[in-house]
Amino acid sequence: MSLADALAIVRAFAVVPIWYALSFDLRAAAFVIFVLAALSDAADGWAARRAGTLSRHGALVDPLADKVLVLGTAFALTAVGLADGVVLPPELFLLLAVREVTAAAIRIAAYRAGTHHPADLGGKIKTAAEMCALAVLIVVRPPDALAIGAIALLWLAVLFGLLSLARYWPHRRVLPRS
Repeated sequence: MSLADALAIVRAFAVVPIWYALSFDLRAAAFVIFVLAALSDAADGWAARRAGTLSRHGALVDPLADKVLVLGTAFALTAVGLADGVVLPPELFLLLAVREVTAAAIRIAAYRAGTHHPADLGGKIKTAAEMCALAVLIVVRPPDALAIGAIALLWLAVLFGLLSLARYWPHRRVLPRS
């Protein structure tokens, strides 16, 4: 296993201590773990390029780890928020989950078919926006203006992500060739 793959796996499993910290209102700890996990997203790409271990497998593992971190943290914020006053609207989480699970399923199917969908700049910006918004929401709660801004940023990232699914969707020629 490469260092890049190990970092991606650690990023995905970081959801467990984040969830635990949020459950016990240890928001500073959750924030630190989340930020370190989010930063590992840049570190694993750097490590793969530096070690020359870029691979189709890594191109699948990295975005899947991002999705686990984002969805796991968003779910924890939603669950905690429902208990003590809404932080993350459940409908926002639902749209985020639908988008990320659909994109992951398409990536996995493409991988199995021998192709892949490498992350593009738009996808990287969407993921960064999601991670920034979630980091803020871990420590700041509405009605604070910063929390409202983070929720707005997350809505924009989710809507952009839903629109970007067209890029991932398998394109099939419908009309016969002439």
